[in-house]
Amino acid sequence: LQITTESVPVEVLPLPTPLPQQFSQGIGQFSLLPLKIIENERIQNEPISLRLSISGKGNFSAIQAPQLHYDPTVWRAYDPKAVFEAKDDYGYQGVMQFTYTVVPLKEGALSLPSVEFCYFNPETKQYQTLKSAGQFVSVKPAIRAPQPNLVIAEQPSTPTRHSTQ
Repeated sequence: LQITTESVPVEVLPLPTPLPQQFSQGIGQFSLLPLKIIENERIQNEPISLRLSISGKGNFSAIQAPQLHYDPTVWRAYDPKAVFEAKDDYGYQGVMQFTYTVVPLKEGALSLPSVEFCYFNPETKQYQTLKSAGQFVSVKPAIRAPQPNLVIAEQPSTPTRHSTQ
C-alpha cells in the first residue's frame, strides 16, 4: 500500500533585523517565573543558588541562558546550569530551568541580580523581552573564624654568654 499526499509549500522567513542585543535565540510563546532563592540562610561570601524558570512552547533546545544583570561590587556570578522538563512528546512545550550560583560580597539588604529574557514571538511577529521583578534578599555578615591565641615566646631578660673554651 502506498499513500501519497499533495506537497505543501512552507515558507521560512528570516528573523527581523536588527536582532536585540539580549536575544536568547528563543522562538515561540514564553513566560518568565520570578527568580527563586534555593537556600534559606544567606551569608556574605557564601554561594546562593537562584533558579529561573521559563515556561511555554517553542524551540527550547536553542534557548541560551539569560544573562544576569548585577553590580560586580555586590555580587560574583557563575555560569548557570540548565535543565529542561518537557510537557509533550516533542519537547516543544515545557519548562526550562536555569540555576545560577551567585556569591554576595556584602551584607545587608541586597538587590538580587535581575534577568532579561528576549525571544521572538511568531504570533505577534515581534521580539518580546520579559524581565524578572526586583527582589531584595537579607544577607548576614560573614562568619569569622576565631583567631587562635597567639603565644609570644618570652625573651630572656639577660643575654646568655657562651664560652668558647
